[in-house]
Amino acid sequence: TGYYHNYFYFDVDGNGTPDFNLGVNSKRIDISGYGANRLVLNPSANGYVIPWTTGLTINGTTGTAPGYKRWLANKNPNNSAYDFNNFSSKGAMGFQFISDTSGSAQTHFGYVDLQVNGAPGSFTVTVDDIYWETTPNTGIEVSAVPEPSSLALLAAGIAGLALRRARR
Repeated sequence: TGYYHNYFYFDVDGNGTPDFNLGVNSKRIDISGYGANRLVLNPSANGYVIPWTTGLTINGTTGTAPGYKRWLANKNPNNSAYDFNNFSSKGAMGFQFISDTSGSAQTHFGYVDLQVNGAPGSFTVTVDDIYWETTPNTGIEVSAVPEPSSLALLAAGIAGLALRRARR
């Protein structure tokens, strides 16, 4: 990544129109809606983009648009340190967008699990998954995604119970 942004567009609902874009450059990573009524939402009135925590519901009454900048991470211009990096571990970035997949434009809510990697000068962003509520004007709860090892333990437990029941 260089001084100028590399933009990465993503289409949440798969209708062929980009809904958001990530701008990555050597100084910062920012996010913005692509078109009208596509908003990044915070769980509080913070000026920068901050992650949502598990269990919170993203909707029109709980989310607020960042008041200052849509930066996920930013380099301090006076040194090589971060001013901040709110997504140094995987976090949920909430959003609101308009989808017309049902034939009429309607408001939907969702979130992106993402993580900022690297350091100033070599920023990258990893997007793990995108979730959105398909029912219009309905909030979506940020949920924890089970780790693969947790899923393996669950599968082993279910198999053990089935084996025990078969022996009886």
